[in-house]
Amino acid sequence: MNRGFVGELLSAYRGFGTSMQRQLVFAPREATITAYLVLGCFAIFLGFLPRIFATDLSNAPDQSLAAGVIMWFFVVMFFLPLVFYGLSALGHLIARRFGGQGSFYGARLTMGWVLVVSTPLILIKSIIGSALLYRAPSFLPFLNLLLILAIIAIWSICISTTEGFSKPFRVFTTALLILALPILAIYFAGQIANTAN
Repeated sequence: MNRGFVGELLSAYRGFGTSMQRQLVFAPREATITAYLVLGCFAIFLGFLPRIFATDLSNAPDQSLAAGVIMWFFVVMFFLPLVFYGLSALGHLIARRFGGQGSFYGARLTMGWVLVVSTPLILIKSIIGSALLYRAPSFLPFLNLLLILAIIAIWSICISTTEGFSKPFRVFTTALLILALPILAIYFAGQIANTAN
């Protein structure tokens, strides 16, 4: 990997599978994988800052904005990497059930690399979302959905490379189905709770 970090990140957009294959050949240490996760989580933190500022300044100006930012920083930087480690292990266990040939190490590397590769998308979405916050707030959920679908698509391509699957689209649809079930359950539970009140 003689391109350097930024060069490797940019070249990933020419082919996510090829980029993931290079990462697997490079075989970074666990400290590097953790750094990938932390970098991705920091991008998520930065991506939500404009929303936090706008929400706090418009809805609760008397509350401490700094306290909200610090709380969000600790949640994203200390708990979210653990969630991503758990999701990578779960993804590998599910892939194994479908004949995946990867390892837990490969699944962690995939999750870290996907977060790094998604960093520009997260920041671009944040910039667009900030511009639309007051002009077209109804467009924000659609923008969030596009970002989530893009990250799942990138993860599907990368995990297919890691696990030895030949059809990333099948991985993508399976991931969507697995994610859709709890989301729908939470949505319908909320609807039932709202009707009960």
